[in-house]
Amino acid sequence: MSNKVTHTTITKTCRLFSDLDTCNECINDWDSRSCQIEKGLTYVFYSQFKAKDFSLLDFYFNKKTEHRSRTLSPGFTFFLSEDTVQGITIRGERYSPDVLSCHPQYSEGHLVNDNNARMYSLNLPSERIQKVARSIITKNIIIDFPSQARLYQVPKTLAKKLRARFRWLTALLLNDIDSHTEYLAEKLIDEAIIPILIKVMTHSDYAIKKPDKASENFNLALTIIEARLDAPPSVKEIADELGITTRNLQSIFSKRVGASPKAYVKIRQLEKIHAELKTRPYYRGIISDVANEYGLWHLGQFSKDFKDQFGISPSELIKKHSQ
Repeated sequence: MSNKVTHTTITKTCRLFSDLDTCNECINDWDSRSCQIEKGLTYVFYSQFKAKDFSLLDFYFNKKTEHRSRTLSPGFTFFLSEDTVQGITIRGERYSPDVLSCHPQYSEGHLVNDNNARMYSLNLPSERIQKVARSIITKNIIIDFPSQARLYQVPKTLAKKLRARFRWLTALLLNDIDSHTEYLAEKLIDEAIIPILIKVMTHSDYAIKKPDKASENFNLALTIIEARLDAPPSVKEIADELGITTRNLQSIFSKRVGASPKAYVKIRQLEKIHAELKTRPYYRGIISDVANEYGLWHLGQFSKDFKDQFGISPSELIKKHSQ
């Protein structure tokens, strides 16, 4: 399912994915690594709109998914989820959907979305935001642009307005793009979206403090796991490295990804194997070889776990990507 239209300044791409790796490769604004926490076949639908002075990504996940990403585009990327989700986990902390995330270029983010979640990501240069600020505010104002990712708890009424305007912008750009569409999109951004972003960023009460110790331990645990997926440490070894109890570590993972550390390690191992099987040249015995590289020696159990996780067997995946 693909539709691509290019006009003078705006490029539109709408696509449906049943593979997170391929989806990540197509998103230009982020260096992203995503993995599904929930078992079953994952579908991602996204609409991406890129212009000279902004880019908008509107995307939907049908499964609970974890994302670790680095923002590549200059300026600032603002992230907001739809209010249809129960909540989102950002930087290891669970928040209401009314949290706006601001990521400057090269900053890193960590997000876990609920299933059936729709989200928006808008990238804008800081100069454009400052220009709008000067035009709508009589006194001189300097926006405190963050050097690292920052979160803002937006009042429900304001978050509702911002979501509605993201929907309008997406709906507008989904139509045939011509000079009139471009004009309306630019007006909507400058007159209806950026003013809300300015209001949020200049209101000190909206800024959310840095993550607590549990969140820091969670992110450190993820780093330890990611570096040693070929020979993963036990739950006790991870807890000992962090200087916490295994019970504390279990609680941290349960709250943030809805899985135990051991289950999360298995998910990441399967994700790695999934990516390897897609890209490596085929030869007889590749499935067992790649599984063994990640310490999974029981091929029957591995195949069952793989199909449960991705809705497709290892051999079916190889056949699909070798065609």
